[in-house]
Amino acid sequence: MSPRKRDKPLNSQITAPWAEPLASEVAAAASLVSIKEIHLPQQQPRRYFDEQALQELTSSIEQHGILQPLLVRPLPSGGYELIAGERRYRAATESGLTEVPVIVRELNDSEALQIALIENLQREDLNPVEETEGILQLLSVRLEIPVPEVISRLYRLNNEVLVTLCLALLYFLNIRPESLRHFFYLFWKLSSQRMGLNWL
Repeated sequence: MSPRKRDKPLNSQITAPWAEPLASEVAAAASLVSIKEIHLPQQQPRRYFDEQALQELTSSIEQHGILQPLLVRPLPSGGYELIAGERRYRAATESGLTEVPVIVRELNDSEALQIALIENLQREDLNPVEETEGILQLLSVRLEIPVPEVISRLYRLNNEVLVTLCLALLYFLNIRPESLRHFFYLFWKLSSQRMGLNWL
């Protein structure tokens, strides 16, 4: 990657990774595939699952089935890699389903990871540390720079640019406002540098 590309503002490349192809693909009916054909990704941003909530979802799936399809991508070796919907996948496995509805999309590694990170950040049970790690990872993948470089560049941003960055995260990537508040609060606390929290 050239230095010129690396020097672009953080918010200049923050757009939804699925913005263009999503509309026509979501309109298509979901397909039923064997749950044995679906494989979990090697790089999984989610590490914690609330057991009680998962059991409640399992009971719901046993009664009503899966109402929202899983998002998968085809694997070169056959089968599919799960991109979004791991809670539903785990609950479906627990409930004994043999087939699940999926939407199949052609995604590269970067696009798949971005969608997985965004879905993870939209969870209600995230703690501030998980939110901070997730947003840093998302910025790292989206901007194609290492996490330490993202942190270094965040240190140098002024309030006006931070506001623009937050708006990009909110509107293009649907990051929850409370997640951003937690992110900047913890980021400021850990770095011992104020980062314009007065507008959050």
